[in-house]
Amino acid sequence: MEFIFWCEFPKQVDWKKLQKILKDINLKLTVYIAVHSPKDFINWKKKIKKETPNIKNLYAWPVLKLKDGYWFSGFTSKENITKLQNFKGLNIKLDLEPPFPGKGYHNLKIALYILKWITRKAPNTKLLIKTVQDLSHYSHVLVNELPLPEFILKRSGLHIPKSRNISKNIMTYSSFGEHLRYLLKICLKFVLKQRLRKDKNISCSLGIAGPGIFGNEPFYKSLKEFKKDIQDAKKLGIKRCAVYSIESFLNRRNPNAWFSAVKEFSQ
Repeated sequence: MEFIFWCEFPKQVDWKKLQKILKDINLKLTVYIAVHSPKDFINWKKKIKKETPNIKNLYAWPVLKLKDGYWFSGFTSKENITKLQNFKGLNIKLDLEPPFPGKGYHNLKIALYILKWITRKAPNTKLLIKTVQDLSHYSHVLVNELPLPEFILKRSGLHIPKSRNISKNIMTYSSFGEHLRYLLKICLKFVLKQRLRKDKNISCSLGIAGPGIFGNEPFYKSLKEFKKDIQDAKKLGIKRCAVYSIESFLNRRNPNAWFSAVKEFSQ
């Protein structure tokens, strides 16, 4: 099993502490870091290369300002979609989600919010697809999509066709289910099976291990839950998992144990 990590809040990371943990267990990582511009990415890369050499690959995760929607989709303005062209030549991860609804997470609220957007036809889908495909001529693009059938995502500009330098990752965050976690996992498993039939190299996101951009998302209560998700992904034939997130691992009571679990399943 191969692992990659998301890093949404690089300012929250103690990069020297992370290096000590990774060095102690002999673990090297690939990380996608949230940035607003190539300049942000270059600055972070210099710092991380110096303080955390056990991060062997550091890639960019372009995000927008919250007022502009934060994530990308066919509903993103043309002006903000074209900002992606600035990342030409850099390997990136692109989150395809409806525009950010505001702080405060609630499962029902978010479900209704997503339903509202996926029933609309996005005006800038063609521009988004063309922009991402153009970027893929110069570097690799990892597209992060919602765990829904492709025909639903296409209408809202939440799906990019796969090509040689474009690979797919599906968000399968089981912690969002809370008391309905078992039911959610059944649904996520069904979606992954459908996607795997078309793309054997598809990866999936595991988590979450700590709060994200909403500030109050449900997250893993124990390391056992994380390990079980890895095992379930492995049984499905998933060869690569993305983990949310590196700063969340560091904020757990015993971060060494969480990173050691990644080391265990990497072997």
